[in-house]
Amino acid sequence: MKYILFCLLLTNLYAFSIDPGEIARINRYKSQAQEAFESENYQDAITSYSFLIDSLGVDDPKIRLNIAHCYFRMGDMEKSAASYSFLDQAEDNKIASVANQQLGFIKAKNKKYENALQNFKEAVKNNPFNEDARMGYEVVKKLIEDQKKKEEEQNKDKQEKQKDQQQDQQQNQDQQNQQDKEENKDQENQQNQQNKDKEEKEKEKTDKQNQENPQESKNTEEQKSDPKEQQMEQHMSEIDKERAEMILRAMEEQEKQYYQQLKKKSKNQVPKNNKPDW
Repeated sequence: MKYILFCLLLTNLYAFSIDPGEIARINRYKSQAQEAFESENYQDAITSYSFLIDSLGVDDPKIRLNIAHCYFRMGDMEKSAASYSFLDQAEDNKIASVANQQLGFIKAKNKKYENALQNFKEAVKNNPFNEDARMGYEVVKKLIEDQKKKEEEQNKDKQEKQKDQQQDQQQNQDQQNQQDKEENKDQENQQNQQNKDKEEKEKEKTDKQNQENPQESKNTEEQKSDPKEQQMEQHMSEIDKERAEMILRAMEEQEKQYYQQLKKKSKNQVPKNNKPDW
């Protein structure tokens, strides 16, 4: 009981210590700021609210929240986000809820959906009756789901496109290989035909020369024959010559013996006719 009376005494002393003129001045600037805010003169409102905080020492979370609202409506998202961040953990749950809600809107606008979702979630925790924050949470959650679905479809399309490109490249490569193979075959056939034509022309030329100069052709053919074969023919020729000489000598010897026998017979008898008896 004594503690309560002491606190009341301190409160009364503090109240009496404030200059009534200072209170009137504070109220006047609050009214000016409020009028400027409602008239959408946000810069004037910011000036009045800032004077209350910086010059008159009025540290009221509601005034800071109004400054953040002014920056937000002016489109200065950087300063508004900084002002809201100063209040996202305020002791007043309703102020903390609104601050998180507004941070969620700013982050969602910048497509930072995961961070926005977290701010909306904190806003609903601080004030379950904050329907704007709850709606923002559902909208951003749907955006995240749609984004993931879109990314999956894009990845699928990208993979299919890459697969099609690989198939096209492989098909083009196969066609090129087949074309190269056919070209090589054509070149080979062409070369073979050229060689064949060349051989036929040379043969025709040789046949013509043989008809015009048969002896020269014979000599040429002999020159073209295999040296071993020529050597063998020469050897056989020498053998045939020796054998022929032997046979000839044998025939001469037989003929000589025949005449000798004939002479002997002629001495013994005269033949009935002049024909040989063999």
